Amino acid sequence: MRRTIRFSAVAAILCACVPDTVPENESISETEQEIVTYTFDTTEVFDTGTGLPADMQRGADPFVRVASNDDVYVGATSAIVNPFLSDGGALWRSTDSGLTWTYLGTAGFLDHMGAEAAMDIDSNGRLWMAEFHLGADVTQIYRYDNPSAIVNRSTDYSATAFATPPGERPWISSYGNRIHVQYGEALVEPGIRLSLDGSANPPVFTPTIPIAQNPALRAEVATGTNSETSVLGIAQGPLAVNQSNGVMCAPLLTLNGPTANYMPAHSLWTACSSDGLTWTNTLVYNNPAVGLMNFWPESAIDSAGNLYFLVAANMDSLGIVTTGLNIFLFSSTNGGITWSAPKKVNAGGGTNLFPKAVGRCNGGIDIIWYGTSTAGQPDTLASTTKWHVYMSQSKNATAASPTWNETEVTDTVIHYGPVNHKGSFGAADYRWLTMPGITLDDDAKANIIWADTSSAFVFNPPPTGSPLTQYMGNPSWGRLYHSRQKTGPKLDTCP
Repeated sequence: MRRTIRFSAVAAILCACVPDTVPENESISETEQEIVTYTFDTTEVFDTGTGLPADMQRGADPFVRVASNDDVYVGATSAIVNPFLSDGGALWRSTDSGLTWTYLGTAGFLDHMGAEAAMDIDSNGRLWMAEFHLGADVTQIYRYDNPSAIVNRSTDYSATAFATPPGERPWISSYGNRIHVQYGEALVEPGIRLSLDGSANPPVFTPTIPIAQNPALRAEVATGTNSETSVLGIAQGPLAVNQSNGVMCAPLLTLNGPTANYMPAHSLWTACSSDGLTWTNTLVYNNPAVGLMNFWPESAIDSAGNLYFLVAANMDSLGIVTTGLNIFLFSSTNGGITWSAPKKVNAGGGTNLFPKAVGRCNGGIDIIWYGTSTAGQPDTLASTTKWHVYMSQSKNATAASPTWNETEVTDTVIHYGPVNHKGSFGAADYRWLTMPGITLDDDAKANIIWADTSSAFVFNPPPTGSPLTQYMGNPSWGRLYHSRQKTGPKLDTCP
């Protein structure tokens, strides 16, 4: 049965407060909220024609992209063929703005040991998927020249390539025919591989190019006190690519300090390049008193080339350490050379995690995240803790104190209990280490994807053991839901 929800939400008002200072950093802006009404059409990403029940069409870390013909594609790490093991990246398509879905298959890994997946649509309309294959310790890249003709993604690809990675967690992005595959696993040195001709059959990728090349950045990690990693601890986030000139920037978190129950990351850096071969690293923010979250920080870029990085941090708008977590935005108007002070995004407090973002008009950005009103360390919260999906929009995000329009995307609870925010180092339920996703369609309306674990899963109870054992032994992640913005301000124009 297809579940459709139409939800109307009104953003709250918060007074704009006077920003204070943070040790070793600039002032932090408080959130200023406007009253805005949004509605969304929400459906479960579920194809009744497969003969598989909804409990077997689940996924984690979903991506969403919209093609130029308005077809919507959702990709996710899946557990469809075997509910006890990961089957690699699954793909769904909708030709009616997300109202109904067609399941297009998985990569078809026979040993069911595919892990994390990523997806992108390039400027030529080609759909790309990259997924880490744990069984073979490689990342496989698939190219689909005509996405609307895909019937079975395991056989209908136009080209495929293997690239032996230095770690897990791939991201894939593009600039014309230049394709970028990143590896964001924090236990290895972050790197990127490039294909300078994505139309080739097969596309050929360069050897791994390290992107953390600044001696000060490397020394910061090498001399740190992080007891959770014995190698260079740098977590890489996805690239933000300027489609007018090819300049690209990725956020880096240095895991160089004590965990303090949150994360051992206290510094945010950038890695920027015009060609992918030579990289420049700039310090964006440093605060030894707090932990910067997300494990993989987020990035976005708008049509004017303004860059945005996002993290969650256990501090308030005054820079004071808090029990919960808030979402903070950093912006750059000069291609990543200099950066703003952190700007608090979410209204109120509680615990807020996994921000994902997309930009469009000059100064315009939509940000989504998982949030709960309960403040605390995410992986130790009570089993009754209720989580929701939130979105906040700003049309002057580069300002020192942006105006935000915040709303709940859906009024239903999407998860109960603790959340693992540390990956292999985390406690609690590893199965919900699953971030949401967001993109815009040609009408500049938000398309949002998330995993809902609020309903009972037929293969529970989950296995015990290490977080990695939980992840690979029973990836009973959530049912996937897609929300398309129906009404409310959109990012077609900014003041």
